Amino acid sequence: MSKSNCVEAIERSNQVVFTPTILSGTALSTPINFCDFVMMQIHIPAVWTAAEIGYYVSPTVDGTYVPLFDETGAIIENVTIVVDTAVVSPPRIAGARFVRIWSQSSGIDVNQGADRVLIVVMKA
Repeated sequence: MSKSNCVEAIERSNQVVFTPTILSGTALSTPINFCDFVMMQIHIPAVWTAAEIGYYVSPTVDGTYVPLFDETGAIIENVTIVVDTAVVSPPRIAGARFVRIWSQSSGIDVNQGADRVLIVVMKA
């Protein structure tokens, strides 16, 4: 397997765990470097202000993050969120480089009522 220009190549069986945080009173998590990964599993904490999960993306970690939409103009999202469970990111997110998990409803920010630490399992 050859090396990518991001990090050393990762075998498909490997996984990496990140813990992005959505701070109290905000709707976006800290950035996740999606390079060399094609999907993620997001573990929703036991306490969560009711919201769907959407995704903001940027080509650079410090760049401008914008909401991720599909070719029809629909938000790429996980619509049914149940606390203390896990959801898998939609396949269309695979092309993103840097991702922020977005607490939202119909494209409107839903600020979390306290700091929310998410567990994100990334698969190559």
